[in-house]
This record gives sequence, structure tokens and C-alpha cells, in this order.
Amino acid sequence: MSPRTSVIMPAFNTAGTIERAIKSVTGQTDPDFELLIVNDASPDDLKLVVAEYLGEHPDPRIRYLENQQHLGLAETRNHGLREAEGQWIAFLDSDDQYTPTFLETMHNAVTPTSDVIVCAHCLHHESGETTYRRRGEPGTCTGHDAMLQVLRDEMTPYAWDKIYRASRIRGVTFPPIDNIKDEAFTVPAFKRARRVKVLRDALHWYSVDESPVTSSACPPLEDCWRHVEHLKMTTNAHLGTETEKNALAVAWVLCFLNAAQTALRLRPENLHGYVKGCQEALRLPLVLRTLKTAPFFGAAGLLLRLSPSAYRTLYGSYVQRSRRA
Repeated sequence: MSPRTSVIMPAFNTAGTIERAIKSVTGQTDPDFELLIVNDASPDDLKLVVAEYLGEHPDPRIRYLENQQHLGLAETRNHGLREAEGQWIAFLDSDDQYTPTFLETMHNAVTPTSDVIVCAHCLHHESGETTYRRRGEPGTCTGHDAMLQVLRDEMTPYAWDKIYRASRIRGVTFPPIDNIKDEAFTVPAFKRARRVKVLRDALHWYSVDESPVTSSACPPLEDCWRHVEHLKMTTNAHLGTETEKNALAVAWVLCFLNAAQTALRLRPENLHGYVKGCQEALRLPLVLRTLKTAPFFGAAGLLLRLSPSAYRTLYGSYVQRSRRA
């Protein structure tokens, strides 16, 4: 008999945290699961750590899988999806953890027509401080409405704060983009869902990486283009209603706005050319559509098009206010 939930755990360079992540799954109050650990050819001692843990704590619900070479997060998650046998799918990164009642609470919220359940999460900082975070109003909506909310940045786009009914998302995969954005999976999954339910409960602990970020963290513009084209082709929103077209425009503008913000903060060697590429991607008709639906993002897009230096000043002030809030 298939397990109720398949928990897919991609793992790379997390030898120091993966045992904690595994324990957060095996310690669930709902024991009806399988855990698929997928080692993405990690260069650290991850394989040894997992082997020693399973040697000391054998558990038939845990399966250990390996990529023969480093494939990246998207293909590693897809490896887990191909192997999953559960009726529901969940994701957990190997440096994060579930609360003990994650699976039980999520499944208690399931109805015959709900295909995705979404929870809030806590940001766990290295200082020990935790911050509650939820994006999306608690309650139930259609999958189509949830898809539009993700495109408009009104609902969490992450893969790991949800459970998905496997039969509804069969065939949905993460596109092979190096700098993968979870909404590339969440959006088509929501499109297939009949109903989506959002909970207030914070059931997932996300570990904030506070190590210094280098300029290499700027996503290649080619990846940004591939991402927005993926959203366009999987939703067909560009051929839909005005509401759908406006939602896709917001996602498009946000993708390049976020890329420009990253570059302005990290200042890579090709900063001028990178920002110019973002400006060119912020096509005026899309920015104007965004102004109708998400005025703040639309105004930011207009400002970046007109004056990156003024935008950088405004963004710096926004960051400082956010840190004080």
C-alpha cells in the first residue's frame, strides 16, 4: 500500500544540518509517509552522515537516492518526484525542518476537492530569533485564483510550505533552470488544482542563510527570460482575460525588478550591462498593466526604466525602513 505522503528532500552541501531535517520528518505525529533523500552529488560528508544515521536508526520509510553528477535543485527535486509513491507530495530542504505536527495538521485540512494545502512558516535566524511569515489569506479558494495570487505576489510561491495531491500534479516538474524559482512549479500545480486551502499555522521552519552573498548570486538574465517564458507558456495567461494578463505582467516585472535589485546591491563587474538588460525587459505595456494591479511594483518598474540611480536610492531607503520595521 502506498504511503499517504512522499516527502522529497534534495540535499547538497548540508552534512551539518541534514540529520536535523531527517529527524523533523521521522518525528512527525502522522507516521504514514516515505522520505526520499536525494543526494545531488554533494562534495561534503553528506553521504557518510546519512549512512551513519540510517545505520543507527534504520527506518524502512526512508529511501536514499543519488544523482551520478551534480544536477542542481530542479533536477534533484524531479528525481524525487519520479521515485515518489505517495498519495500526496511534500518538499523539505535539507537545512530546514518541519514542526512535529506538519503532516497531521496539513492532512486534517484536506477536503475531497482540496488539492493543495498551504501553511505559514517561521524564519529561523542564526541568532536564534524566529519570525512568523505568511503570504495569502487563510481560507479556501479555487486553484485558478491561487495561481493568479502567486503571479501577483499575493500568495507564497514556495514549494516547501505545501502538500500537493499527487494525482492532480502528475507530470508537473521543475524546469531545468539553474536559478530555479519555486513558482515555476507552484503556478502550474495551482492551475491544475480544484481548490487550495491556506492555513494560519506556522508548520515549517526555514533556516535563513546569513553568510555573505557574492556577486555570483545575481541570476543570469538568460535564466530570468526562461523563467518568465515558462510562466507564460504554462499558464497561457497572455491569451486569457484582462485579469490573467495583468497577473502575468506583475510576475514578469517582479522577476526583472528583483534581478536588478540584486545587481544594484551586489554590484557585479557587468553592473551597467546587467541593469540595462533588466530595463529592456521591463516593457512599457507590461509595466502599465502592473500599475493597474500592483501599483507599488508598477511604479518601481517605471522608476527603474527611467533612472536606475534614483531607483537605487529609493530601494536603499525601502530596505532600511524594512529592517527597522
